[in-house]
Amino acid sequence: MLRLATSIQTTRAKLLEPLGLTIGDFDVLATIRRAGKITGSEISDAVMITAGGITKRLDRLENRALITRTPDLNDRRSTVITLTPEGKESVDAAYDLVTTTESAFVSNTLDASEQRRTEQSLRALLRATVDVIPDHDEH
Repeated sequence: MLRLATSIQTTRAKLLEPLGLTIGDFDVLATIRRAGKITGSEISDAVMITAGGITKRLDRLENRALITRTPDLNDRRSTVITLTPEGKESVDAAYDLVTTTESAFVSNTLDASEQRRTEQSLRALLRATVDVIPDHDEH
């Protein structure tokens, strides 16, 4: 599983490179796209990286005019992050490229029956990790 995940990540990185995005940038942009408006700490929680790591990514994305940060009127210590029109266009293009490529990989490799079985098996494995792998809070 780890080899497959690594291979998929490597391919995804190669797909995103011509768009000027890293996998981390794509993760952050996609998180903002789903949320509409979001704080840095909410992004940090969603993509599971440190506040310092998020700040660096947000700085980079803001410098490229892909996001904007505005003060949070409800919490002066926080900022609200949104996509610019360029950011929305960039993440949408990246999402389309990644999903089209990964869908083609699956459909070119597995027939419909194999796809259904694989999806069911992967869902079962994912559900099982909830029971097997403890939360960080339990340590």
